[in-house]
Amino acid sequence: VSVLYWKGMEVVQHSLRDVYAASCEANACRKNTMLFSQLPTEGTELNNLDLSLNFVGKIGVRPVLDVIRSAPQLRSISFADNFLDNAAVGEILSCIDGRPNITTLDFSGNPISQSGGKCLNFLLRNNSNIQSVGLQRTLINPTLRAAILQKAENNSKLTDEEKKAKLESQASLRDTQRFCIIIILFFIFKLELPNRAQQELRRAHRKPLTDTNTLTDALHLLCIDKDPEGTEYKSLSLLLDT
Repeated sequence: VSVLYWKGMEVVQHSLRDVYAASCEANACRKNTMLFSQLPTEGTELNNLDLSLNFVGKIGVRPVLDVIRSAPQLRSISFADNFLDNAAVGEILSCIDGRPNITTLDFSGNPISQSGGKCLNFLLRNNSNIQSVGLQRTLINPTLRAAILQKAENNSKLTDEEKKAKLESQASLRDTQRFCIIIILFFIFKLELPNRAQQELRRAHRKPLTDTNTLTDALHLLCIDKDPEGTEYKSLSLLLDT
């Protein structure tokens, strides 16, 4: 049993159906009956999620992301023919990045263009777990599409040892990037840090870069103090969490 919070309300979740239903209510969108029927009535065990021709849409994809986050055994996801744009694809990729079990994605038949394709290309370059990607009937140009598919094929040929070494190297690089973003943010906006954020920064500075929590705590505290709604620096917070 896990406990989730939406809009200040505590909701105890017993299954992926419960997660999906509660998230639909929180996002003010209707439940997709085809998706709902796929989800287990007990527990969180789910290996494949087929959303092809379900038309979940831009808002409806948010409850789907909560299902993905709550399904640790998920391996394959199809978003084919769901009218998803580049922004929705970006949210999806941010959600699945770092999930070692997810190996197969299908975005066929969605109006994804170059920016969405670049996000996919970046994901496959930094996530060696993705071994298959469907991109038929998208708006991604042939050159970029070929590059994405080639990276997926290369990932499928990596041994477990090679994947582990690659992930460790990329994790260290991302930690460095997070730290640099925090420093740049402080200089650009000339922010006056609250005491708690100053303490977190000092703590982060003494920790190795592999300790990712310390590198984001200070910015999250800063966001809360700067903007109670967390909207002013929302995109930066999401970037640091990926």
